[in-house]
Amino acid sequence: MSKDLFTVLESPELGRYGVARRNLRAGEIIFEEQVFAIGPKASTSPLCLECASPVDGGADGPKCPKCGWPLCGECVGSVVYHKGECELFVQHKVKFQNQQNSDGCCAQLDCITP
Repeated sequence: MSKDLFTVLESPELGRYGVARRNLRAGEIIFEEQVFAIGPKASTSPLCLECASPVDGGADGPKCPKCGWPLCGECVGSVVYHKGECELFVQHKVKFQNQQNSDGCCAQLDCITP
């Protein structure tokens, strides 16, 4: 958040709100936020734990070289979002098991972002 772009004010009628300190250009970024959590949605089929693209999840599919959980071919060499859970999976020896229910959902993925 750039404090030189706007001021945060408060009023009983509006609550907290921001007022621009200068004219802003269309599309100008005035603040950015980091995500609180990222991961697969509940009751999903196997997907890449880095970019969320659908993956086969089978024994021959691309996997993280450290923990063995599914990744797509493009993300195997570059892990940013999956890094935290990867470290936990390795530390606790959690292996991916592609066991899908009748709806094609992999319940093991629900442990990441339930």
